[in-house]
Amino acid sequence: MRELTAKEIDAMCSKHLQAFLGDSHPKYAPIDIDKFLREYLDINVCYRKLSSRGEILGLSIFSDMSLKVWKDDKRVEEAFPKKTVIIDESLLEEKQFGRCNYTKAHEAVHGIINGECPSDIVLCYRRGKATTDYERIVDRAASKLLLPDETVRTVFYIFIGANHIVRLNPLYNFKNYERFCDMARYLRVSKKALSIRLLQLGLVEKVDYERPHEFLDIYCEV
Repeated sequence: MRELTAKEIDAMCSKHLQAFLGDSHPKYAPIDIDKFLREYLDINVCYRKLSSRGEILGLSIFSDMSLKVWKDDKRVEEAFPKKTVIIDESLLEEKQFGRCNYTKAHEAVHGIINGECPSDIVLCYRRGKATTDYERIVDRAASKLLLPDETVRTVFYIFIGANHIVRLNPLYNFKNYERFCDMARYLRVSKKALSIRLLQLGLVEKVDYERPHEFLDIYCEV
C-alpha cells in the first residue's frame, strides 16, 4: 500500500471524529480520546513497560500476536489480541497526562488508517520523536484529532478573552500565560502540543515561554 498524504490522513481523521462527536458535542468540550479509541474505534487500550529506557511510548497491534514487554526488570512474552494499543506505563504519571493523551491520539490515527486502508502491517510503534516523514504526518494528524480547530478557537476565546495575542511569555504577559496553562490542563494536553496548535491557527504570533528572558534581552539591546 502506498503511503497516504497528509491531506488524505487529515480527511480520514476529520470524518471519523465528526462521526464520533455528532452534532450535539459542545464546541468547548475536550476530546475524550480514551472513549474515541475504546467505544468508537473498538480498540483495546492497556499499559505495559515497553522498553528498558522508556524510548517507546506506545504501539498499535493489528493482528493477534505475542510481544515482549518488561516486567520486574525482565523481558517476558505476552499475547495480545488484534486492535490493541499499548501505552508505556510511565505515561500514567499525572505529570505525563498530556503526553499520554497525545500518544493515544497518535495510535488512534494509525487505527483509523488501518481501518480505512488495511495492509499487511501488524505492528507500529511511537518513539518520543518522529523519525520519518510519515510518522511526522501522523503526529500532526494526532494533534488535530486531539485539538480540533473549532474546539481550540472556542476554548481560547473563553480562557483568554480575545481571538489573538502577540506572544506566550510569562514576562511579557503573566496573566495570559497563566490562562494558557489553565487551558492546557482543561484540554488535557501538554503545553507544547497546545502552543503548536495555537501557532498553526494564528491565535498566537510567538511562543517563547520556555526561554522567557529572551524577551527581555531583545528590549535591552534596543
